[in-house]
Amino acid sequence: MKILITGSSGFIGKNLTTWLKNLNYELLLLDLDNQNNLTDYVLQADFIVHLAGINKSRNSNDFYRGNVTLISQIIYILINSNKHTPILYASSIKVTENSDYGLSKKQAENLLFKMSKTYNFPVYVVRLDNVFGKWCKPNYNSVVATFSYNILNNLPTNVFDENKELDLIHIDDVCKNIVAILEQEKYAGSDSIISFAPTTKIMVKNLFDLLNNFKHNNYHDIDFNDEFIKKMYSTYISYLEEKDFYSLLKTNLDERGMFAELFKEPFGQVSLNVINPGKVKGEHYHNIKIEKFICVKGECMVRLRKILEKKIIEYNLKEGDNKVLTIIPGYTHEIINNTKDVCSLIIYCSEVFNESHSDTYKLKV
Repeated sequence: MKILITGSSGFIGKNLTTWLKNLNYELLLLDLDNQNNLTDYVLQADFIVHLAGINKSRNSNDFYRGNVTLISQIIYILINSNKHTPILYASSIKVTENSDYGLSKKQAENLLFKMSKTYNFPVYVVRLDNVFGKWCKPNYNSVVATFSYNILNNLPTNVFDENKELDLIHIDDVCKNIVAILEQEKYAGSDSIISFAPTTKIMVKNLFDLLNNFKHNNYHDIDFNDEFIKKMYSTYISYLEEKDFYSLLKTNLDERGMFAELFKEPFGQVSLNVINPGKVKGEHYHNIKIEKFICVKGECMVRLRKILEKKIIEYNLKEGDNKVLTIIPGYTHEIINNTKDVCSLIIYCSEVFNESHSDTYKLKV
């Protein structure tokens, strides 16, 4: 099954692309800046997920070019080729606003519903709430991304509309909802607006306080049994600079030895990972789970790569250096023991392993 994803290099597009690749879908990827293959891809596609659009510009015409013109071209190609390819369109809750962005998204919705009614096309129009998660651009259109980035980098943050209530949905839940539509046996479409779940309501001020609390608590008193908190922390920590993946373990030394309080609460999972000489472990990534590595015996190298990029980062861990390496969501990683001795790591994971939902995806570094 071939899926055309427009806007594949955007925040939602990147995450959905990795999801569908893991499910072995064949993907056709397209962006606003590169539409050379538009006709060919539309004709090949068995399903179209239309994510491309413009949500920020100083030129009002850009909104209609990006949000109306492209979907009009797709509709034109389908009608002229007599193809009834299902389309899922990512609209926005902003359609109710009297702005060029909102008006242009509303026009696109109307075009799709008209096409569906006139030509019997399966159409799914989804008005997305405030989507958050890894790879969302800060200081652009996500308050979660902006707050997280600014707090982690000690930048001043203006909390506007602090009493405004937001409906938030995590990017993985958006992807799950899209996959559920793709996996239907028959595409009937919908003649009404679709909403994805689960969403969480939170006031802007409370959101800022929550993220700010992450910085000062450093895992202490963070309830990872709360799905929303877990997803929010996973998003927050994804804005760490690569140089800050390391942090020094606070130690207390006396004549008896060393004492370190790593965690105060019995949440998540702590494991001992032993790597024999010349062996490699890992070679996978996580979307939400966070891991922390500390070497307690021997020495090893940990190699990481952001899954959509080629650059490889290497960290050496050895016993006694008191370094804690954080494994960020979206980075595939491997542990290599190139020494002649056994290497032992203590590994903390932010959730207990669940075989039916492991959030672990094989991918070589």
